[in-house]
Amino acid sequence: MRPVETFEGEVQVTKSVCGAVYRANFVNALGRDGTNAGTLLAGIAGERGDAAKLLDRHGVSERNLVNYVSHGIAANLVADPTASVLEPDLERAVHDAFVSARSSRHEYLTIEHLLWAVLGSDLASDAVRSFGADVRALQGDLATYIGTATPVVAKSGLGPQPTRTFNRVMQMAVGKARSSKRLRANTLDALWALCGERDVPVADHLERHGISRADVAARNT
Repeated sequence: MRPVETFEGEVQVTKSVCGAVYRANFVNALGRDGTNAGTLLAGIAGERGDAAKLLDRHGVSERNLVNYVSHGIAANLVADPTASVLEPDLERAVHDAFVSARSSRHEYLTIEHLLWAVLGSDLASDAVRSFGADVRALQGDLATYIGTATPVVAKSGLGPQPTRTFNRVMQMAVGKARSSKRLRANTLDALWALCGERDVPVADHLERHGISRADVAARNT
């Protein structure tokens, strides 16, 4: 244990602590409500400091922590322990949604953010075009809605909090992939899950642009 020095004055929060909390909040975007000890541990593992080195020395990796705290998937159930339960296209979409919400100082990370980002992937956009929908028009509608309906925080903090609906959609996307005998969820899985939402603005946008869950499921075989 490191020696503790006493001093007078306020305790200063280090950049690494802020980074670990930021990462913990991002882990929430991958499928769980609230920041807890597990997500914070994943955040610490993501910081390249002494604490992360200590965890690594004991065989605790950031990826395993994220898979477990986000989706309840233990390392011994993943074919490749270093692999994510999300395909790169969906990981990028989640990241883009989070970054977009954070840069706009939005209080929440919503399924509107997610749909907007998912449509930016080639896999999902090609599918949507095959249904006869206009991807740019849909993204434009979403951007307008997000800009007017999403609460904004007064000061830039550690990042937007994912809504319960966002977390549920992510969990459903992973579940859809596993039911299809695939190890990782992609953006079509996320689009399929989004199409299953009812009585929410996303449902209205998807219906207005002629995108149905059945069409997405048929495309994602």
